Amino acid sequence: MIIVHSGRGNTYNVLPDQIEDKSLSYIPHIYTIKSGEYILNCLTGEIVKDVSWEDDRQELIRRWYLIPENFDISSISYLMRQERLSRVPAPPISDYTIFTTMQCNARCPYCFQKDKHEDLFMNERVALDVADYIKKNSDISRRNILRWFGGEPLMNRKAIDIICGSLRKSDAMFRSYMSTNGDLMPKVEDKDLYFWNLKIVQLSIDYPDAKYDEAKGLPIGAYERLKETVQRFDELGIESRIRIHYHSDTGMEPIYKIIEDFKSSNRSSMYISTLYGDTVGWKDFEQIMKAEDLLISYRKYGDIIPTTGTPYHCMADDNYSRTITAEGGLSPCEHYSYEENYGTIYSDIYDQEQIVKWRSKRKHNLKCMDCPLFPSCELLAACPAIAKCENGYKEYRIERIKRALINMEKFQNDQRETN
Repeated sequence: MIIVHSGRGNTYNVLPDQIEDKSLSYIPHIYTIKSGEYILNCLTGEIVKDVSWEDDRQELIRRWYLIPENFDISSISYLMRQERLSRVPAPPISDYTIFTTMQCNARCPYCFQKDKHEDLFMNERVALDVADYIKKNSDISRRNILRWFGGEPLMNRKAIDIICGSLRKSDAMFRSYMSTNGDLMPKVEDKDLYFWNLKIVQLSIDYPDAKYDEAKGLPIGAYERLKETVQRFDELGIESRIRIHYHSDTGMEPIYKIIEDFKSSNRSSMYISTLYGDTVGWKDFEQIMKAEDLLISYRKYGDIIPTTGTPYHCMADDNYSRTITAEGGLSPCEHYSYEENYGTIYSDIYDQEQIVKWRSKRKHNLKCMDCPLFPSCELLAACPAIAKCENGYKEYRIERIKRALINMEKFQNDQRETN
């Protein structure tokens, strides 16, 4: 048995070794996904290959691939989560999502923030206070992540400059990620991108050519500017993560055109995403998987190596992340909860009831217990997102993981080259 990805190296994994009971009969548990020579243990996040169920039996028991018959493995995941969340003291915060503004130069019709808080704009005083909050709550000797979010974060570049400048004066280590439509990027100089230590940019594309400009509500030529921006990122060593939106009414033709337009970029990856509220079924996912196979052949597939084994769900559910609003509020989630702040950067007193509410898991159906993706797909009770189990989405996710496992070595080599 060869360990390809070790769950033991995952700091979130608090599961101890399983001790074999000679009086019990052991079987593989359902929270494993097999593909080719690879096996993913969804409970621990570990991936192994070249497994012999007989010769490796003791090791497979120790690493929770084999469990006693009639053993409630789902309860183990719950205990892992409770143990991880109860550990004190809480670790230093290392991941900050920062809203520089809620204003945006685009008008995407599906945007979850459409028509919400558009007047909010982080001023200089708040930007300095945000930097102080980061220095106070982080280990500045270790690299922290700043995620610039919005609105369109580039509509308030000054806030980014102030925060990064203050951190640099304190020799605080950080790297930046940004979610942006990219249309203001040509106005940003290379020296500014270096000053922000910008490493990864998330871009979303709906259609190619002029239809992109129209869908985003951006000035004519936005699609061509975006292609030039991605090429510029290549030259600067910045990674572009391109999310291609699938629209059921227009099908796959726009997606294939976008893939062709961006496949030559050396430091870009792409993945295909359905839109919230769009009605899709298994036939749609079959078409999407064909496009993903093309991305794999181009070595552009942006889906990360599929590991779980983390007893928390998202940024609203861990001790490492903070979402900071344009006024300095602290919010549990970057997508849904701007109105549900649990505190501010100006006080160490937080609304614990709000935090507990967001960390409570939603009740799941009994059928979830027989799904290999459980409990990685559990939602938080306060989250309004919809569980995407129906209409072929579960089967699509499992198939996507299987294909990722088959391409494991290719993904790992690409990551090494990128890093």
